[in-house]
Amino acid sequence: MFENNGFEVTTAMNGHEAFIKIQESFENAELAKMYDLIILDLNMPISDGYDACQKIGRLYSQKQ
Repeated sequence: MFENNGFEVTTAMNGHEAFIKIQESFENAELAKMYDLIILDLNMPISDGYDACQKIGRLYSQKQ
């Protein structure tokens, strides 16, 4: 749906993978990718959406 409307989409299989992708975008200047929207499934395996959201929030607050 998003890709059909011209948006670039990054997917992750679980909350931990989502957090790692976002963390890498902060740490790797070559990626220079900032996410405008993050959609998380609250029932993801390994690390659920609640946990991933908290980790991502802490990461963003540290960078500002």
